[in-house]
Amino acid sequence: QTCALPICGCHVPMWSDTLIMMGIDRCLRWGYYSRNPMPMEVVQEAIEEAGHTFDEGICRYLSSYKPPCYGFPIIGVSGTGKTCAVENVLKRYPQVVVHEMFRGKPFPETQVVWMKVDCPGDGTPKGLCVAIIKEVDLILGTDYTKQYITARASKDLLTLAVSKILQTIHLGILVIDDFQNLCSAKEAVSSELQSFVVHLVNTIRVPVIMVGTPKILSLLQKEFQLAKRATGEGEVHMDLMKRGDGEWSRFVKAIWHYQYTKTPVELTKAIDKALFEESVGNHFLASILYKLVQDDAIVSGRETFSPQDIRRVD
Repeated sequence: QTCALPICGCHVPMWSDTLIMMGIDRCLRWGYYSRNPMPMEVVQEAIEEAGHTFDEGICRYLSSYKPPCYGFPIIGVSGTGKTCAVENVLKRYPQVVVHEMFRGKPFPETQVVWMKVDCPGDGTPKGLCVAIIKEVDLILGTDYTKQYITARASKDLLTLAVSKILQTIHLGILVIDDFQNLCSAKEAVSSELQSFVVHLVNTIRVPVIMVGTPKILSLLQKEFQLAKRATGEGEVHMDLMKRGDGEWSRFVKAIWHYQYTKTPVELTKAIDKALFEESVGNHFLASILYKLVQDDAIVSGRETFSPQDIRRVD
């Protein structure tokens, strides 16, 4: 029997995970704030029940006020656990909410709280639209793919289709992973996709979170409008950990509980150093390395391991 250690180190919360959690929570709340699907008479009833007067001024204010709708980028080198961290935070929220009644009145609406797609390898708006439509079908079991994705479907047609679909499902937040794929696309194509992202935020008012490597910083700096919309909640940088700081020590102590060798191995300074140096401070790689060295110890029958074993199995 081999080691059953979860290889994803994101089960140990880091400060960056906290920033991601707070950023996503704010984006969801602000994104929904100006998109109340209730008819104005229902809003009026709720306001009056709370003991307030609903006059023409309040009606105009509620109809016209649209607070800023922002997203934010999550930036880090490959293997730092960006995707894992985002998915763990998103799992705090139900992905689909089916509404039936509101205040005793029928209110049949299906709400998709969050959706995550990968940025297309070609970096085109059409590719992203196709990914979004297919993901909606996967989540809700709809047949938008058959309706809109055809050989003759143009970029403009798919853009309109995505706008309509996202408004229909009341999407709360859109996460685009591997956003650095835009860097490999032609400049004109890259600009088109960036404009499409701005359209989602400005017109449909869906906050967009972009996850990628440090390459996306150059994209944000080139397009001021996209940078403004993308960094409204600030940036989250997921860097490699440093040995000796609080996060690395807390992380290693946390994963050390997942030890399955018959002979307990003490977490010494030598082992800590070997684990850090071989994983270069990457918590994801450190988790895998810790699992592999235990697998090796169990399969070989030694049932223990040393700093030399950590360096050997790397």
